[in-house]
Amino acid sequence: MPKQLQPLDITVNHVFKEHVREEWEKWMCDGLHSYTESGRMRRAKYSDVCGLVIRSWQAVKSSTIINGFKKAGIIADGEIQDEQTIEHSTTELDDELQALFHSDSEDENFDGFVDTACVERYPRLGGTCLNVGCIPSKALLQSSHLYHQAMHGDLASRGIISENVKLDLPKMLDNKLSSVDSLTKGISFLFKSNKVTEVHGLGSIKSPNEVEVTSDSGEKHIIKTKNIMIATGSEATPFPNVDFDGETIVSSTGALSLKQVPQSMVLIGAGVIGLELGSVWARLGTKVTAVEFLPHVGGVGIDHDISKNFQRILTKQGLKFMMSTKVTGVTKNSGGGATVSVADKNGKEQSLNADVVLISIGRRPFSKNLGLENVGISLDEKGRIPVNDRFASTVPNIYAIGDVIKGPMLAHKAEDEAVACVEGITGKPVHINYDAIPSVVYTHPEVAWVGKTEEELKSEGIKYTVGKFPFIANGRAKCNGETDGLVKILGDAKTDRLLGCHIINSGAGELINEVALAIEYGASCEDIARTSHAHPVLFHICL
Repeated sequence: MPKQLQPLDITVNHVFKEHVREEWEKWMCDGLHSYTESGRMRRAKYSDVCGLVIRSWQAVKSSTIINGFKKAGIIADGEIQDEQTIEHSTTELDDELQALFHSDSEDENFDGFVDTACVERYPRLGGTCLNVGCIPSKALLQSSHLYHQAMHGDLASRGIISENVKLDLPKMLDNKLSSVDSLTKGISFLFKSNKVTEVHGLGSIKSPNEVEVTSDSGEKHIIKTKNIMIATGSEATPFPNVDFDGETIVSSTGALSLKQVPQSMVLIGAGVIGLELGSVWARLGTKVTAVEFLPHVGGVGIDHDISKNFQRILTKQGLKFMMSTKVTGVTKNSGGGATVSVADKNGKEQSLNADVVLISIGRRPFSKNLGLENVGISLDEKGRIPVNDRFASTVPNIYAIGDVIKGPMLAHKAEDEAVACVEGITGKPVHINYDAIPSVVYTHPEVAWVGKTEEELKSEGIKYTVGKFPFIANGRAKCNGETDGLVKILGDAKTDRLLGCHIINSGAGELINEVALAIEYGASCEDIARTSHAHPVLFHICL
């Protein structure tokens, strides 16, 4: 008969968990290898492991698992005679096993997150994304698109006649702030509901177990802690010898709050941020010129074929592009506006005058003045914090995620890393598939991609197939009057495994998530094609 668990010794806990995890990993890898083609164990809770083991008793009848129970001291010595005995044992153990696998960690010193605090330098929670990034920019993109539809005949072509359309910029900006305010309050509510302490100020690490917080008033106090997670994000990269003033020479933050619509704007950088905010002001009437050092728009990571089509569409919308062009200087004019000095790839120089200059040459990790030197953590050449596969720095109990470590600077990537990091701290497996993290440019049309680009597959020597289809031939796109763009799918030439997908369309940011799910689960291109989809939908273009 099974031994009673009252209480189960921590050493037994550890041995039992380790043994079952090993057995489960072997069982799962063997069973799923043909489907995943990698045999990689996916992230799972120990409670899930317990359920799998229990459900697999009759099918597996593994003597090694039985021995694992014996080794852990849960099943007394003596031979298991038959399936009925096994079933009886597992039934009686079910409650105890569930409790065991729901324990917080296999670390005997771990006492759970009884107290969790979040130190935030902004007055409101949400960081860059919610306060001065993703959320306010999407609010302005949506509002400016509706204004543009009304002003330039799109609504009229659909039989919706609107006269005397006017722009109320202060109201549009208030709507943006309303969205931000609502969501920040939502985070505060979640903190209170989950007993997370909200601390405002600038945090600095004093020791592996101490964080000093300096408030806006200069008051300092110390928070003692067992673990520290650095999630300080990033900040706009400044242009050399040029200061942001928030009005004439602005970063993305300043471009979200201009007090009036400028007649002209120069974008330094035609990446994601520059194109999104440039699109906002272009729709409201600004003449926008983008100066880009690279030969393609969209920044690093975009498929070059998609980039060419994207630039062509934006050019039709009125944006002007100067590609493979270097900015050599920015001068603020005494009479207003600024002058941007540029040189093309042949060295030909010229000057551009604009009411506003938006510097959008990328972002850099917010990793200075965090007290890293106090604990011996060094930064890499790009100012990032090196971490291992469990997001731990060189100091084992200090972790880092998001924009301060390597990888794309995306809010959802940081979110996934934060969840995985905490799961790792509590003793659970850690896994993130970076090939399944999508990217989106929220212009109109949107551009979205996930997985490999064609350039990456070529450089890695992977044989692949390409499928393309234009939205002009898609029924739903025709009905919506949104036929700009195409889809490009990349598959493994030998196995048909889906390797990448790139979409230009007004709904690309939503469409790409189904493909991300497919890549995460190792689907083939045929798997997507043979999955029934409602008709008519935009995703039919991917089938």
